[in-house]
Amino acid sequence: MEVKGGMMVYFICIVLSLRLYHELNVNPLKVGSLEEAKKAINVGVDAIIVQGREAGGHVIGQEGLISLLPRVVDLVGDHGIPVIAAGGIVDARGYVAALALGAKGICMGTRFLATHESYAHPTYKRKLIEYDKTEYTDVFGRARWPGAPHRVLQTPFF
Repeated sequence: MEVKGGMMVYFICIVLSLRLYHELNVNPLKVGSLEEAKKAINVGVDAIIVQGREAGGHVIGQEGLISLLPRVVDLVGDHGIPVIAAGGIVDARGYVAALALGAKGICMGTRFLATHESYAHPTYKRKLIEYDKTEYTDVFGRARWPGAPHRVLQTPFF
């Protein structure tokens, strides 16, 4: 996003910041493919959040962020729409990689679930730290998110 004086602002958005978007009068759109990015440009969004398959929760695309992000950045070109990277970014290295691929910022969600400030259940927070394998399923949210499998922790029960 550009602010007074032409200074470029790099930002981190947290998934639960819809109220902030509303207050800033910003209309971002999350995309999971190049085709969706083309549609987003045509409808005049304020920002495009590119979500790679590495994202937690409901995953709208099937491509990895590293291959999808630069293609969307190239597609956006000089339309003046900032591209924000999402999916699998957990530390400063991922942030720098996203910037190197052309993103203007990153969006992190799952990374913040295990924090003290999160309202997630304490057992879920503990499992996020203990388990390191995930699996994709359509068991959760098939009606609400068709075609968007849910990335979940791989546990003895799943």
